[in-house]
Amino acid sequence: MPDLDWRLERRFLAYASLAAVALSALQQAEHSAEKGDAQECFDHCTVSMVFCAFSLEAYLNYLGQEKLRCWSDVERKLSPWDKLQILAETMGYEVDSCARPFASFKEIFSFRSAIVHAKAEQKVLTQKDDVAKEYIQTKSELKWDRMAETRTARRFFQDTITMISQLNETGFGKPPSWSRSTVHYTSSLSTQPGQRCGDGDEQSAGLPNRECARQ
Repeated sequence: MPDLDWRLERRFLAYASLAAVALSALQQAEHSAEKGDAQECFDHCTVSMVFCAFSLEAYLNYLGQEKLRCWSDVERKLSPWDKLQILAETMGYEVDSCARPFASFKEIFSFRSAIVHAKAEQKVLTQKDDVAKEYIQTKSELKWDRMAETRTARRFFQDTITMISQLNETGFGKPPSWSRSTVHYTSSLSTQPGQRCGDGDEQSAGLPNRECARQ
């Protein structure tokens, strides 16, 4: 009996996993808002918005690996905006930074940078009434603190999904995969080389479809 030649390849899509975290946190934020728990809502919004940035940059790195042989040599030297510009030019795609979804691109990464480089905040008030005491306990002048609310988190998520979808359709002519990982195998017994294993081997990130992302 001849030996069976086979090859199994599993690919993990970081951008899909990170987008799934962003979606889960957004859903938790909206649930917290419905309950009236402002602090919990803020916490979940912050997580969702940061993970939108993580997912978007992970997708740019994925796209760069597929489109540019030298990507591994330059990716750490480039800002997210530089990555977007280089890849868009490579694919002949025109980025409209004045309209959604790409109008949110710099804002998303500005929020992430503000979180990464956050510092302790000090505030001094001279008023001694109860309003001042409540204000200094609950309010912040930090930009990222003011941004972390459900409306902005929802926009960040929708625009992240739409940006990735548009770039993928331009680069590969099809919607992106939102599965966390996929398995492909080939063997000497395969009727179709490159056949994908059953759906049970695909881990879905549970993301909404494209129509939902554009709402």
